[in-house]
Amino acid sequence: MSRILFFTLGISVVVSSAHAQVDTSKPETRKMVIEERKGLNCGGIYAQTRLKIDAQLKLASKFEASAGLGPQTLANLNETATALGQKRREFCELYKVTPELNKEDYFRTYGELDKRESDLDLIFRTVTNKDSSDSLKNLQTVAPRQTNAPADANAALTELRQNLSQMDLRVSNVETKIQELDPLHQTIKAATATVEVFIASGDAINTHYMDSGGYLAFAKGQDALMVVTSLDCFGIQQGGNRLLYRGVFTLDATSSIIGKPISTLKDAEYVQIGFKPMAQKQQVLQGRAIVTVNDSVRLEFQVPAQQMTQDFIVIRDIASALAILK
Repeated sequence: MSRILFFTLGISVVVSSAHAQVDTSKPETRKMVIEERKGLNCGGIYAQTRLKIDAQLKLASKFEASAGLGPQTLANLNETATALGQKRREFCELYKVTPELNKEDYFRTYGELDKRESDLDLIFRTVTNKDSSDSLKNLQTVAPRQTNAPADANAALTELRQNLSQMDLRVSNVETKIQELDPLHQTIKAATATVEVFIASGDAINTHYMDSGGYLAFAKGQDALMVVTSLDCFGIQQGGNRLLYRGVFTLDATSSIIGKPISTLKDAEYVQIGFKPMAQKQQVLQGRAIVTVNDSVRLEFQVPAQQMTQDFIVIRDIASALAILK
């Protein structure tokens, strides 16, 4: 497999070129390309950029008094250089999970980032008077300035930073959202649910049911999309004819939902809850269920008052809770 070594400002990134012309519409090919790109050290790209930033700022601080380089300009240089490093990392992460992006796309985008860094370096040299021939009139990616005055330098830095934040990293109509960094685009790896249900009962119960738990299921029609369960639960009398059933349920590691997108849950039509120790046909007063997927996506459901017709509770109004998955 051929490999291309890309250098930018002393930062080296190895980019695979083996799949530039392959059919990425095939799932097996997409998986292969993504697997191959896992080795890209996007964090290292930012870390090395950060080292350069720190070196520049250390040098710039020496000029602060003699060249009139004020704290505002120093801060502006820091923020703009940091934004540049973050944008490099952002595109690297995008490239890792987007097989449609090939090496040509990779180099083209980094070329655009290089031009912005050239302007940043020009501003740096100008404000520190390292080279009297440097002039803000030579800026390329933002509007040239007529003078090298601090006000013009700060204005150029601000425009450059805004330019970076607005830079569209989409190439060949590829969605720019970085899937690995967006919890809603992750696949399901784990899930838990904390469920509390109050029923009308004066029974004197204060029990940890060690071998009698419960479940919560996302369902569509008669099919369960995801089920979390537990081998134990609690029954605790609250007084005032209110008996609490509480359980913490988890997703089995062998569940068929593992590996599917979190957005799969938006297809659910209702949520069903059951506690094994709870008798059938109880009067439910209220309750709530908090579901956490991958320790990052939180879905909260209110359990409405209802008369159970069997041995389970149903939440039908779930649209608002699932809205974040749309």
